[in-house]
Amino acid sequence: MWLLPFVLLVLPAALPVAWAAESNIPLRHHAWGKFDKGAWQVVRVVTDTLDEEGNVTATTTTTRETTLVRVSNDTVKLKVRVTVDVGGKKFDAPEQVIVEGVHGEPEGETQVAKVLDPQVAEIDGKKILCQVHQFEIATPDETRTVKLYHSPEVAPHVLRRETVTTKLKGRRRRYRTTTHVVQLDSKREVLDEERRTAVVETVHQNNKGTTITESVHSGEIPGGVVAFRAEERNAEGQLVRTSRLELVDYGYSKKERRGRRVRRARRRNR
Repeated sequence: MWLLPFVLLVLPAALPVAWAAESNIPLRHHAWGKFDKGAWQVVRVVTDTLDEEGNVTATTTTTRETTLVRVSNDTVKLKVRVTVDVGGKKFDAPEQVIVEGVHGEPEGETQVAKVLDPQVAEIDGKKILCQVHQFEIATPDETRTVKLYHSPEVAPHVLRRETVTTKLKGRRRRYRTTTHVVQLDSKREVLDEERRTAVVETVHQNNKGTTITESVHSGEIPGGVVAFRAEERNAEGQLVRTSRLELVDYGYSKKERRGRRVRRARRRNR
């Protein structure tokens, strides 16, 4: 399934999922860290593939359901179910269980963390003093260097994240991702309920091209991301794929029935 990796790339890239316990970045600033076991979120991603003339040649719909299994002192455990619809045919990916460490790294990866000098992030004309943390995550075939700009007072707290992944063999850079908040504390309707949100831009670059994602986040929603639009361009700058995410439903416990918020929103809109 060639499209699934693109969708799963865009989803994590839009999430502020890194934090550092050793550097006093609390776990509650993770997109799932302040919610209770059983909280869940369902999102739908519609992806269009384009030809050289810009015509849509294929459309794929991916539904992703994420459930919070556990929050411990330094890890978050999530269960993820993904269904992909291609031309009316549905494919279920194997269920995944993801355990992330204190820096957002998969459990078991080695890491080195350090605190750098504070820096100022400017958003909406506001200058915000940030703690800066840098760490390296090592796997058998690559090293990922991440720099975080963290504000204890201003949500969504991780205001900028820079990631460079280098392949160990030949020390070649595999990709670079920069995520930064471009708008703070705006109110939007999310499934017919007013929520405080922030707008985040992510630029992901590799040798095949660039993907730019603009996403809307709310710390009041499990998982954080409530919407995004993404554009992927190849190395020649041609637009080859677009993707958009919508929040389908969410809940704060297993007892909340799927569709309850959606049904309530529909009743209000009649």
